[in-house]
Formats: sequence, structure tokens, C-alpha cells
Amino acid sequence: MASSSLDGPDRAAGKSESRRQNAKPEDRDESELLTVPDGWKEPAFSREDNPRGLLEESSFATLFPKYREAYLKDCWPLVQKALNEHHVNATLDLIEGSMTVCTTKKTFDPYIIIRARDLIKLLARSVSFEQIDKELASGEYFLKASQKKRQKMEAVKAKQAEALSKRQEERKKAFIPPKEKPVVKPKEASTETKIDVAAIKEKVKKAKNKKLGALTAEEVKLKMEADEKKKKKK
Repeated sequence: MASSSLDGPDRAAGKSESRRQNAKPEDRDESELLTVPDGWKEPAFSREDNPRGLLEESSFATLFPKYREAYLKDCWPLVQKALNEHHVNATLDLIEGSMTVCTTKKTFDPYIIIRARDLIKLLARSVSFEQIDKELASGEYFLKASQKKRQKMEAVKAKQAEALSKRQEERKKAFIPPKEKPVVKPKEASTETKIDVAAIKEKVKKAKNKKLGALTAEEVKLKMEADEKKKKKK
């Protein structure tokens, strides 16, 4: 009994630790979990990761409309070549109007058949093989619509910035600076032609004090003398 009572606290402590380990993490924003750090690239899945290959054969098929028959005939060799590199067989049935992809004994990547399924689905939806190849290679096909829109906006902004920098460089090359005339220093006034500022000031003062139409003091004296002489003559 004593041993069981002693073991009780240890068991309780073990249970609490297991609960902490099994506790769910806090809810995080999906955008944070889906964002990929800059410069990060997913390592390619190689045969060393799965040397024994797949245990079972997997296959997917999809139908295509009649108007896609001509295009699929032309591009099907390219589709087969792209899928054969990953050891996936692709068959085009023009009678039934279907496309089928399946794994082989040499297939080692378990997810490649999903990519092949998406490829034939997009081909059936009037998407060109060139565009599908780009989207599947870059992983753009698996992004959400908002993420695709963000990537397009970033690409447009990058192109605009590149075009602007090119224009600025072209303007700099084409710009020819105007020739500036040499600065001419003003000649110093000679002593002979110097203006007497003090004399001009005195003249201005006299002109201010002088009433409009009035005679000067000297002129008044001369006039008075002339008047006296006239009187004497009379």
C-alpha cells in the first residue's frame, strides 16, 4: 500500500507532462504558415529518398471536349516526354476522348502522379501545355487566388521599376549640358567719372525746401535792386 501511495504523485506528474506535450498550439494565421521565406527552395525529391520505388500502380484519367482533339494530338509528344522524365506513362485515347496517366515500376516520387493528374485536367480545360509546364514547375498552380494576384502585382511593379531605371539611364546619356558663358567681372569706375553723392544730396534737399515757382534768395535781391533803380529813374 505504501508503495502505491508513493507512486501516486509521480504518476500525476507524468500525466501533467503528457498533457502539456499533447496540448494544441495556438491558432496561427494561415497566411503566416503558407508564406515561404525569400530565397528558400524545396529540395528536389530524388531516387535516394525512395530507392525501392512504389508498391502499387496509381492511375488517373480525364475526358476532354472534341474541340481539344487537334491541339492534344500536336502537343501529346511533348506531354509524354515531360512525364517520361519522371517515369510516368501517358496515353491519349481519341476514340473515347480521354487522357490517362499512370505510374511505372521505375517511379520513385509518390507525388508525381498527382502533378500528372493536374496536368491532364488543365489540358482538358483549354490551358496550353507551355503555360501548364511553367505553373507546375514554379508551383504557381498550387497557390491560392490571392497569392497568385500578389505575385502578379509584384512582377508588374518589378517590371515598372526596371523600365523606369532604363528610361533614366537613357535620359542621362542623351542629356547634353548647356555651355555656360564665362562670368565677366564689372569694371571699377574711374576717378574721373565718379559721382559726387554728397552734392546730389544737397541739391535734393534744396529742391525739397524750394517752393514750386518761388525765386531763390539771390534772385529776390537782384529783383529788388532792379525795382529800386527803376524808381530812381522815374
